[in-house]
Amino acid sequence: MYDYLAGVVSVHDGDTLRLNIDLGFKVHNEDMDIRLFGVDAPELKRPDRLGEHSRDALKKWLVDHPGPWVVTTIKDHSEKYGRYLIRTFTAADKHELIADQKAGGFLKPYSGDGPKPVWP
Repeated sequence: MYDYLAGVVSVHDGDTLRLNIDLGFKVHNEDMDIRLFGVDAPELKRPDRLGEHSRDALKKWLVDHPGPWVVTTIKDHSEKYGRYLIRTFTAADKHELIADQKAGGFLKPYSGDGPKPVWP
């Protein structure tokens, strides 16, 4: 696992973001698509709008817990869509995004194998 400083470019949904990542030694990766590891958010465009609520809660979390953020990646591992996996996403105030969003009901545990979690 590796820790990097990150800035948020955009939020796609409740578990997918685009980041600028400082890799150290004056090396940066800009506009990198990442997915939060070990969790699932409801899909966008559901009739009950749970996906939009999850996305909006993530955006609010970023405002409430400003950077600089530190992300911990799974060692050079990407998932089937090429997004790198982020194990932890910690704000300057030491709040951790994944734990907070799970506690708020916006993310559910998901290993990536088998059926996805059922959302109401």
